[in-house]
Amino acid sequence: MLRKWLLVASIVAVTAVGGAGFTMALFTDAADVGSDQLVAGTLRIEGNRVDETLEGPIFYISNTGDGASPVGPGGRETGLWAPGDSHVREWQIENVGTLDARLKEIKATETEAILGPNGENLADVLQVTIRDVHDNELASGTLASFYAGQALTPPIVLEPTDNVDLYITVELPLGTGNEYQGLKTVVTFTAYAEQVKNNP
Repeated sequence: MLRKWLLVASIVAVTAVGGAGFTMALFTDAADVGSDQLVAGTLRIEGNRVDETLEGPIFYISNTGDGASPVGPGGRETGLWAPGDSHVREWQIENVGTLDARLKEIKATETEAILGPNGENLADVLQVTIRDVHDNELASGTLASFYAGQALTPPIVLEPTDNVDLYITVELPLGTGNEYQGLKTVVTFTAYAEQVKNNP
């Protein structure tokens, strides 16, 4: 009997911010003669998807409504997933603050899931690998392992206005069993950074 796989995996990437948004950090003197002003530097990073004509998710099933993502035409949908499928998307992180930033961790947060009858979760079998433009592996593991955060090894230092392209590969292993058919997960990837100055 031929079994049709209907695996749904919708993975979303949104703006990445250092800490909780604008982080006030070390003071720099920005005063003219006779002025008493001090201005704090800022640590702020932003994440943008690459090679897409639309804002929104970087991995999504379709643009017709069945992919849990109401994006319009012009994107790069993955279609329904089957064991052995693998998709790569590019995520650009830019330092838009005024301080040097050390990009050190990627974390995933599950926002929606359809589980199996015995609690099977697609995040437990999906494999995630993050690489740089030179194909160096920076972090890898199951999607579920990213819930606690995965350190980037090595961390990436970004000066103000610098950006880096990260390549996220998500794979549904070939040996994934029937119990994962029809399951779904929606996650948000977040990049975390810290100031470099005076922070060994």
